[in-house]
Amino acid sequence: MTPSEFGDYIFNIRRESGISRSTFSKKWAYHTNTIKSYEKGGRLPPVEYIAALSIETGENFIPLLGLLLSSGSLATTDYSKEIKSLTDVQQANAVYEGKVGYSAGETGLQHRVESDSMSPTIAKGAVITYETYEEANQIKDGSIVLLDIEQVLTLRRVQFLTDKQCILSCDNSHYSPITYDKGDFEKLTLVGIVKYTLNPV
Repeated sequence: MTPSEFGDYIFNIRRESGISRSTFSKKWAYHTNTIKSYEKGGRLPPVEYIAALSIETGENFIPLLGLLLSSGSLATTDYSKEIKSLTDVQQANAVYEGKVGYSAGETGLQHRVESDSMSPTIAKGAVITYETYEEANQIKDGSIVLLDIEQVLTLRRVQFLTDKQCILSCDNSHYSPITYDKGDFEKLTLVGIVKYTLNPV
């Protein structure tokens, strides 16, 4: 997608939502000429503008971000496939915390987080990429893991106290850590180890 094509796309989103440039400008502090340059001038907007457009129109932010990135200079780099996988529409919409679910991306499995338990490291609304593993001993001290607890996908940081005990903790201090014996820990349904996160803006 070229910058001009992306401009046409976001123009149609705004227009179909019944929002004029002047109304958008007053609410989000973007000059009408700036908005016009994004929509008709071939100038790519910043991520903050896309976030404002998503909030105002109800358009899903992650696919919009993907289209923005696919229209800019990053689309021509060696990492274009990885960037696309981070913002894949199906992956972004297929999974969410609250029910077990995941999707396969080019760089691993992905999951959308709906809890603030790992904030500020992993924010609510973030999309994580994780890898499955064969043995529990593959988990390193300090790793963030995705667990299935009674059909709810939950993120926790693993800290090994001794060879026989470990703690599952949250980066958000409002959540209490839980200590497990190693045998009980290995009985938990461990879905995967978090490798990357794409936090919302």
